[in-house]
Amino acid sequence: MQAQRQCVSKVLVVVFCLIGLVGLKPDIAQAQPEPEAETTELQSADILSSAQLHYPKIIEGLADRRAAEARALAAEGAFDLIFDVQGYGWATGFYDGRSVEGTMSRRLQDYGAEVYSGYQVSNGDFPIYEDKRFTNTGGQFELGVLFSLIRDRDIDEERFLLTDTDLATRAADFDVLLTRIGVAQQALIAYWRWVALGHKQRVFEELLSIAMLRQRGLEQEVKRGAQPQIVLTENQQNITRRKSLLSAAQRDFHLAANELSLFYRDDDGDTVIASDERLPSFQPAAQNLNLIPAMQNVDQTIQQRPEVLSIRNTITRTLRKIELNQNELLPQLDLKLEMVQPLGSIAEGGSS
Repeated sequence: MQAQRQCVSKVLVVVFCLIGLVGLKPDIAQAQPEPEAETTELQSADILSSAQLHYPKIIEGLADRRAAEARALAAEGAFDLIFDVQGYGWATGFYDGRSVEGTMSRRLQDYGAEVYSGYQVSNGDFPIYEDKRFTNTGGQFELGVLFSLIRDRDIDEERFLLTDTDLATRAADFDVLLTRIGVAQQALIAYWRWVALGHKQRVFEELLSIAMLRQRGLEQEVKRGAQPQIVLTENQQNITRRKSLLSAAQRDFHLAANELSLFYRDDDGDTVIASDERLPSFQPAAQNLNLIPAMQNVDQTIQQRPEVLSIRNTITRTLRKIELNQNELLPQLDLKLEMVQPLGSIAEGGSS
């Protein structure tokens, strides 16, 4: 009777390990490295931490996210302050004019505006069709601003890329989050399957031990004539059957360990086969099981799902693309305000 109670206890361990799969809530927060001193028992947190750090799909997603961030940074470059210096001169021929011009400009995000300033100075002779290169002896200073009144007023290619690359970075964040959730779910399923099959193996080991212990007892009883010989034969068949079940359980447990190794890796990212000694021990505790947690603010929870946020992000990107295409159909009308201030006296060939 005592042996049967032990057997029932082992079976309950397996049952509750499987029940644990239903109520799991994977923690997908930023994974932390495993502690230097490993515990003997392998915990689900160890698997989650390892998977979040080393699983190839997550690493690939993070790389895509960094690439999207780099494209967003490149798009911001269109609105940086730009300096430009140009020199002009006649190498040979009748004219010996020389001209140097430096400009500074910056695009603004409002009204498609651009502000600029520059300084130009020249000397020597220029042909009449290059009169614009003549400056006073001190050169000339200019300051201006350009506004787009119709086309490019609300959106243009540069502002579209600025927004779109930001949305692309956000989309990459959603992809990484979804990948983390999926990997965490798969890792926990693999872990609890490994745990359940490990305890299943131990149950069959205990059952086989009980049958072999019973066989020795029956042999003594048969010798005393208390039991017929057929009882030994029947129990031997039971031992053979339990050995077969144990062999199958061991095979399944080792396969589960191989599957778990996809998520359990060392610091170099190489897979690690969890040993039998690291199988955690559990005691059946049926009380206070809450397999169906209360759900509050269901609508708000659904709206914050990464899948929903990703769809919204995609819709926003599509609408921005439509807006850009519609902008291309508008007529071009710009307003330019410019002030030019000559410096010094009028040079030969120049005009006031």
